[in-house]
Amino acid sequence: MAMPVRAVVFDLDGTLIDNSEYERRNIEMLVEEAVKATGSSREEVMRRVRDYRVFRGTPLWYDWRHFCRFIGAPEDAWIRVHLENVELLKPMPEALDTLKALRGRYGLAVVSDALRKVLDIKLEATGISSLIDASVSQEEAGAVKPDPSGLLMASRILDVDPAECVFVGNMGDDVEAGLRAGMTTVLYPTGISGHTLIVEASEELSVRPHHVISRLGELVELLGRL
Repeated sequence: MAMPVRAVVFDLDGTLIDNSEYERRNIEMLVEEAVKATGSSREEVMRRVRDYRVFRGTPLWYDWRHFCRFIGAPEDAWIRVHLENVELLKPMPEALDTLKALRGRYGLAVVSDALRKVLDIKLEATGISSLIDASVSQEEAGAVKPDPSGLLMASRILDVDPAECVFVGNMGDDVEAGLRAGMTTVLYPTGISGHTLIVEASEELSVRPHHVISRLGELVELLGRL
């Protein structure tokens, strides 16, 4: 017999927030910083940006400190641009209303591959921080998805069994992480990525989610049926 759902865990970027323009502007500003710092041409710095794709699938893919060192920008520039561009961060349609509808009925958590400082900036800027019970960054998890460590940590913080959790994400890595954690998986395929200046956002799912939604608002009804 299936265990009742007691918690909902969300991916953040592309699932609860639209970070595409935010990350694009952050990268553009860091390129400008690298041009000034190194004296290289913009074309040369952009080549380094595109070369950063070799770190895809590793924690360094989401580590802005390492990205700055790699392209030649001052290492502390990443935090300045992240704070400067927060107005470009937008909650996904129905995200806040969905969280409000679920709050109090389920434990709510966000698991992100971002650094803790970046995660906190995004949660605060979008109003999500006050609507969830916990968040886990790559630094606490010690890994990035599809490794399930962050999801399992979230379930421990919420004091629920992974089998009592639903995990909602927008990418194949999210689905795989949820399945490996033993959670019910919900795919919300938004096609949003913050890395489009480095590599085109395209993927074919190699794993099958338990459920697929086209709007976050569908989640409330779906959970009522589980």
